[in-house]
Amino acid sequence: MENTPQLQLEELLFPLQEVRSNQGHDPAGDRAGTQLEFGQQIQKMEDQPGRYVLMVSVKTNNETSKNPPYQFSVEAYAVLNVTGAADQAAEQLLITSNGFPMIMGAIRERIAHLTSRAPWGRFLVNSIPLNPVANISYL
Repeated sequence: MENTPQLQLEELLFPLQEVRSNQGHDPAGDRAGTQLEFGQQIQKMEDQPGRYVLMVSVKTNNETSKNPPYQFSVEAYAVLNVTGAADQAAEQLLITSNGFPMIMGAIRERIAHLTSRAPWGRFLVNSIPLNPVANISYL
């Protein structure tokens, strides 16, 4: 029987969590005008088979957003461990296809929590583009 690759989240930290209310926000105005920027980086931990660091960031694009209720920036740092993968390419596919959405979900939850008691109410991050990571560097 073939092993099924497993992805385990070992550590999740939020080194940057910043939310500011936009005092000029019109609650009766456009509610879908917040434009976001996303970043992601993966690093393979050298001499530690199957271990990767995934860094993901989400922030408002303050230049292109229209009537945003908040300006925010959140960064997540995760340590992920892959077991049972056939090779390093299979590990990296698991990190990009499952790890990134997992961490993005944690960021989405964090932003909702940080804005839950803010003046304009809870902000929910919509779906995001899942762009493939260009490079995996080594720590």
